[in-house]
Amino acid sequence: MTDKKLFVSLILIFVLVSAGLAQLSRPAALRAAHTIPEPPYNEMMPPPIPPAWAFEPWVWEDDLNTGQAVMDLVQGYLEHDIPVGAVIIDSPWETNYNTFEFAPSFYPDAPELIDQLHDIDVKVLVWITSLINWSSVDGPDTGPASTYQFAKDQGFFVENGQLFNWWKGWGSFIDYTHPDAVEWWHSQMDKAFAAGIDGWKVDAGNRKFPAFASCYSGTISKKEYSRLFYRDFFNYTQLVLGMQGLTFCKPYDENPDDSTFVPVEYCPAGWVGDQKQTWGDDGLLNALQNLFLAAEKGYIACGSDIGGFEGASSIPKNLFIRWAQLSALCPIMENGGHGEHRPWMYDQETTDIYRYFAKLHHQLVPYLYHEAQLANTANRSIMQAQNGTWQYLLGNDLYVAAVYSDVTSRSLQLPANDQWIDYWNDDRVYDGGHVLSDYSVPLSRYPLFIRKGAVIPMQVDDAETGHGGTGSSDSYTWICYPESGSHSILFWPQRTPVYLEYTLDADGITFLWQDHFKPAVLRIKYTQRPARVRIDGQDITFHQQWMTFDQSQSGWHYDNESRYLWIKAPQPSNGQIQMTIANGEPLALIALLQGPYRSETGTMSLALKETEALPLAPYPDDPLLVSSIPDQVTDWMTLQLYKEPLSSPVAEKKLFIRNDGRLLDLNGSDRLLLDVPPGEYYIGLRHRNHLAYISPDKTTVPELTDVLDLTRPEQQAPPGFVDSRVTLADGRKALVAGDMNRDDLLDGHDYCIWHNAHRSSAPSDALAPDLNLDAEINDLDFQLWKLNFLQGW
Repeated sequence: MTDKKLFVSLILIFVLVSAGLAQLSRPAALRAAHTIPEPPYNEMMPPPIPPAWAFEPWVWEDDLNTGQAVMDLVQGYLEHDIPVGAVIIDSPWETNYNTFEFAPSFYPDAPELIDQLHDIDVKVLVWITSLINWSSVDGPDTGPASTYQFAKDQGFFVENGQLFNWWKGWGSFIDYTHPDAVEWWHSQMDKAFAAGIDGWKVDAGNRKFPAFASCYSGTISKKEYSRLFYRDFFNYTQLVLGMQGLTFCKPYDENPDDSTFVPVEYCPAGWVGDQKQTWGDDGLLNALQNLFLAAEKGYIACGSDIGGFEGASSIPKNLFIRWAQLSALCPIMENGGHGEHRPWMYDQETTDIYRYFAKLHHQLVPYLYHEAQLANTANRSIMQAQNGTWQYLLGNDLYVAAVYSDVTSRSLQLPANDQWIDYWNDDRVYDGGHVLSDYSVPLSRYPLFIRKGAVIPMQVDDAETGHGGTGSSDSYTWICYPESGSHSILFWPQRTPVYLEYTLDADGITFLWQDHFKPAVLRIKYTQRPARVRIDGQDITFHQQWMTFDQSQSGWHYDNESRYLWIKAPQPSNGQIQMTIANGEPLALIALLQGPYRSETGTMSLALKETEALPLAPYPDDPLLVSSIPDQVTDWMTLQLYKEPLSSPVAEKKLFIRNDGRLLDLNGSDRLLLDVPPGEYYIGLRHRNHLAYISPDKTTVPELTDVLDLTRPEQQAPPGFVDSRVTLADGRKALVAGDMNRDDLLDGHDYCIWHNAHRSSAPSDALAPDLNLDAEINDLDFQLWKLNFLQGW
């Protein structure tokens, strides 16, 4: 214990003893065990920042209300691989309302239960109000609370202990203007703190407070009482637990003009309950209305009861899923209430969808905590309403369009000024203000977009969402969608900020972190595979396989299909990480096909594309199938890489060949990306009805320093190989037409294929006999084959 903590603890004990009331004493060990916090907030301060753990997924139930039910609920989620960061123990949990003592019949060993939950990283909140009951509607004791008479005798209630009827029975309100009453009330709160709780679900019993009431200091209004009620719970929790303690309150719900709701400056987190379990104005739509109203008022972090709090005998599956998705994309995700809220009690589909979105919410904790810092500075909510119907920014870089009815598509408009990337297909980039009139959202998806240029800090434990793997669990993961120029960002993934700067230009991209205190995993949407990646000036290892990369301590990996560049850096010794990604020159190839080449234009025919005869697959029954083919494409090609000319290819890639001879990747780019380790390779080309060709020299891949033009005459063939190219009228070289069965020979077998096709006997490959690629099988094809055959090809 520090000297400061000991001094403060002794002062507090002295004050309590001098008060002379036995019930006012608190154990010195309790006070000594807690961190003395920063000064509490006051009315002049912006909305308080919740602790980072508040952004984890929460669960609770309100039917059984026992210790066993709490543990079974949490374990059920964990057994289904669904993350849980906090659990609410709702009413009734006390011996009576509100004694702050766990009822032994419901919670036989509350400290042990809370310790067990803490051991699995689950925080615990308990439900509370500011009344002590004379009679209660439920709980183990429905008569007077054990502390009621003492408080009344001491004058600790407003209106001399008048009883007020509220939804849990008849009780009296603690007088927050009475110093001794407040001190005693704190001693009661300490009973729950001593059991190990992490905060309170502060419910709105103050609604039943009269318009005006007499109290220790005179007459107090309902609004003044509400402010004192919420302020005291917030400030005293901060005093005892420090910044890791939480008060969870209703910002407001069905009556936004009600003055009893918590002031913004005392509400680090809130829920906008209690909704019915319906889609309509008393259900999901009501939750949306209240979330937007709360955001407008500046409450920093709010959520709603997934599926609704009460009303239906069973929550409809689609409603439950859509509400869970919405909540996962709100600052607070909490699931509980009356009735069945456990996703695995629906079906496997519901469980899988819930798991995905709960994990996504868990992964976004660093981002949400960071955005809470920004919202606090700007005196606003993390959620910011946007134009359109129920559309909002979640922080600055995520955009959400709520699904508020039982549909699988909706119209939306993206925010102006920036470009926005579809989370579910991040090859789709939309300009700001773009309207998507019928955006598809099957049940497993929700409308979510990422701002171009964003860098999203995440905590990733597994591969569920595609943001990392098990090897990311001890790191901070940074998801990046870079844009050109230099960008500086101050992130708050914990209480300590992390400074990040990145610069993107034609040569590559550089990242610099300062004050980074964990290993880093970076996933960048990057349109080309780089030549090299360096950390702090040193080349790091390229991992061809994702699994190898995921389990490594350092290195990089490039996924050609998703175009994700993954980089992993170990924890820096000095808090600084510099990553340099050098593009180099990509593998770029030019080749020509004799058959479709037109000497008058110097290009190849586009007849197959123009007549829509060009198939969406390279060959019949090929597993590769594209949805569209770029403009100016003549046909398909196959690129092969060889370590030795007579060996089997070590890699193969299907490509398009443009009419000017440029080979294009399937995304239309001539910057070809090859999934092979950097090194030297022979380049081979194959086509459906032209002779194959292999380059005479090895080429460094992917660090090709120049475009490889296979039409140049000086490009011959390796020793012992025939240069299978014909010289065109302009002196350029092209692959020889006529090999219809792709056996690297021109012979009678090829003629038979043409002959059968010409006689309308369909060949196995309908395009194989079309040597000039004009979308017809005719005598021109035969004459071309005959010419090359007679010349000895």
